[in-house]
Amino acid sequence: MKAPVDCSPTGAPMDEASLIREQTSYYRARAEEYDEWILRTGRYDRGEEHRQQWSNELATIRSFIADKAPLGDALEIACGTCLWTGHLAALGDSLSALDSFEETISLNRRKNALSSIDYVIADVFEWEPTVRFDTVFLVSGFLMFPGVILRGIGRRLARL
Repeated sequence: MKAPVDCSPTGAPMDEASLIREQTSYYRARAEEYDEWILRTGRYDRGEEHRQQWSNELATIRSFIADKAPLGDALEIACGTCLWTGHLAALGDSLSALDSFEETISLNRRKNALSSIDYVIADVFEWEPTVRFDTVFLVSGFLMFPGVILRGIGRRLARL
């Protein structure tokens, strides 16, 4: 039996499967809000100073990615609604954009009409890659999950 993880809103112990179910429901319901949050607009706007700091942080990541170009055949794990997808696709030969939710993939597709993007809707915790990638990109999609889950994803990618 796996050890409980203390991550529920009430502080009650949860096992990994319960945590993943809870997080899945939460993020699926919030797909339409992602862009407001990531761009710090609407109810997530905390003023010019905060927006500028956030913009600078995003620019640092964009610069880091650009410095790694060309990316070759790339994989974006937890691609979400598109913050990085277009940037990654422009710097590589191909991009597989993976996310667990049809809701986020649908929003991402609307913003990216690039034929070099292969959208994959799959449970990112169970997904098994069938090809080798030159670049794997994961920014923040899993910060809320226990390390054991991330290690599992890393092991599956390392087998290629």
